[in-house]
Amino acid sequence: MDEKQTNEAKQVMLIQQADDGRIGAVTGMDSVGNLHTVEPTWKKMQE
Repeated sequence: MDEKQTNEAKQVMLIQQADDGRIGAVTGMDSVGNLHTVEPTWKKMQE
């Protein structure tokens, strides 16, 4: 992602879970490279 954003728009990276096909929003990554995700709801997008 581009760190030099000038507007207030948020960028969200979505992934599809391989085991069950659910969509998740990436919130971070640990030191091993495992992604941390949450369900992409409007309420969580405002945080």
